[in-house]
Amino acid sequence: MASPEAIPEELSRLMKYFPETPAEERPAFHSAARDFLDRAAPKIVRQFSPMARVKWHLAASGRGEELAELLHYERENPGAFSVKGLRRARIELPGIESSSLPSSVRNFNRSELPVRGKLLDLAWQDGKLLVKGYAYIPNVPSATGRRSLRVAVLRRQGSRSTLPLRLRTVEEPRATAEAKGALHTYDWSGFELGIDPGRLRVRGRWQSGTWRLGIGIPRPGGMSVGSVTKNSAGAAGHSLTRVLDDGVRLVAGFDRNRLKLTVDIVPAEIETQEADGGTLTVTLRSRVTAPAAKVPTALRFDHEPSGFTTDLPLRQAGTGDDGWFRHTAELPLAALSADGIAPGTSRKYRTLIVFADGTTRRATNGERLRTGVHPLPDGRELAILTDGAGNFTPQLRTVQPVVDTVEWSADGELVLSGTYTGPAERMTMVLRHTGRNEDRPLPVDFADGRFTARLRPDTMPTYEGTVPLRAGRWMPRLRLRTEWDHTRDLPVTLRPDLVSLLPLSHRGEHRTYTVERVDFDRIFVESGPVLGPELRGAYRQRLMRDVHTPEQRKLPLREAVLYNSFGGKQFSDSPRAVYEEIKRRGTEVEHIAMVHDQQVVLPPGVRGVEWGSQEWYEALARSRYVVTNGGIREWFVRREGQVVVQTWHGTPL
Repeated sequence: MASPEAIPEELSRLMKYFPETPAEERPAFHSAARDFLDRAAPKIVRQFSPMARVKWHLAASGRGEELAELLHYERENPGAFSVKGLRRARIELPGIESSSLPSSVRNFNRSELPVRGKLLDLAWQDGKLLVKGYAYIPNVPSATGRRSLRVAVLRRQGSRSTLPLRLRTVEEPRATAEAKGALHTYDWSGFELGIDPGRLRVRGRWQSGTWRLGIGIPRPGGMSVGSVTKNSAGAAGHSLTRVLDDGVRLVAGFDRNRLKLTVDIVPAEIETQEADGGTLTVTLRSRVTAPAAKVPTALRFDHEPSGFTTDLPLRQAGTGDDGWFRHTAELPLAALSADGIAPGTSRKYRTLIVFADGTTRRATNGERLRTGVHPLPDGRELAILTDGAGNFTPQLRTVQPVVDTVEWSADGELVLSGTYTGPAERMTMVLRHTGRNEDRPLPVDFADGRFTARLRPDTMPTYEGTVPLRAGRWMPRLRLRTEWDHTRDLPVTLRPDLVSLLPLSHRGEHRTYTVERVDFDRIFVESGPVLGPELRGAYRQRLMRDVHTPEQRKLPLREAVLYNSFGGKQFSDSPRAVYEEIKRRGTEVEHIAMVHDQQVVLPPGVRGVEWGSQEWYEALARSRYVVTNGGIREWFVRREGQVVVQTWHGTPL
């Protein structure tokens, strides 16, 4: 798509507000649009989005009424259109005959109909890699039911080799809920497929190589092929490693966030690590059959930001029963300077295996390796960590809390417990929202080098009562009692060998709470949305507005007052004053208040309706009185017999 800078700023502004432009001023805009297209390079025009091509063609052709209607439609349905055609895919828009548009305007090129795929889960099951997600073409509705003609293949990088996969279509409402457009449903864009790693052998033998997953989806004019991108958290957001054979790994990882599978023939790997007497001893194994040039000679620790690097010579320590050489390297822990490592910060070292020919390879962990933490002076520690790709990752840091037990009780209490050997008497624990500048206290007890934190997310205390934990991600953090902000907080992580236990969820009264992870082992609590997937997203909200609400408006009005205070974020200001006056007079009406994310404590006798819920639409359509101190929705129109009081906000009445 061409950048906005390609269109003169004034001309772009005139297009945006064209529907409000007086009739006598419109010819000048049409002339300016025509001059712009005449002067613009064809390459720039071809880079316009499909909708932009239609708009500027209408403007340059003097078709003002159609342009005004299209702009009104775009305001209500940003980025939404229909795709039609047999041999060539073309754009379809309400009120515009596609045959009246030049083919260069109405026809799509291949890049304008991409596959949008998202990974939802990645796990090993019955010896196969189970991949779950959704994939669709925006503005091309997914086929209903399981009669999808989509295909899935693995293609080997640098080769023509492909492996067709059996793709099972499943219903996945989250695809529609997360889509931006309000015109189409993608409920049946979900998929599941299982990958047998044995099929990745080449002529019966394991060979190093990378395979990329592609999903093909039929559409008007042909088929679009695309990839599946990683999620932002959990198993679908991190690499996953499995040992297929002795010295052979399969790494399900990501390249530019796109899923790929790598068969890794390991020439050497870290087998054990231990610290004793101020020295870290690392044992490495390498193949006996390796040529002389590929014999490991050193283990390199480096940290590029600080400029630190050191090569630890490897000493051969014999051959094991498995036919692999053993080597050892020793690192004096005093060589790792803790300068500049403040509370809440850490220093991760990249570890490389150096071979006799000077080449290097990222050091990866063998099956026997156990991660661990080694205490250092001055409140520091050296943590030997890993990640989804199985990399050997030493981390120098201040002493941090590490969770080793995550449990939900039947009545909805979350218990996080683990190890912490730091100054417990000076610490407190908080939950911090990742999208807001908001902290909530997290009760925690310390004893004998361990901690236990407890959370009841359905009943978070406030000054007026209790409310559920606000929607979003909440990161547990350890904080000095003397600190005023979060900048020196200590992160709370999960013990690396336990990451497969997540997610762990609990269904509260109106929402689901889930313990998950980011950055491989960083733990968080997610408070889910109040609205279910059947009500979330632009498409389903449009159905509630355009289908459900008109039916409700045909029903009789109820003797009820519906209050809106700051978009449901409070029950205060003038609407609260009106409510209290009605109560004082003893008027017999039902009191209903709009609430957003259940974050309002309402007086007894006031029924809350969640913004965007079915009850919310029904209350808007059938309440005889509506009292609001702000806008509700631009489509909301007072019906006959309904009284709407707009107080705006300010000093209560």
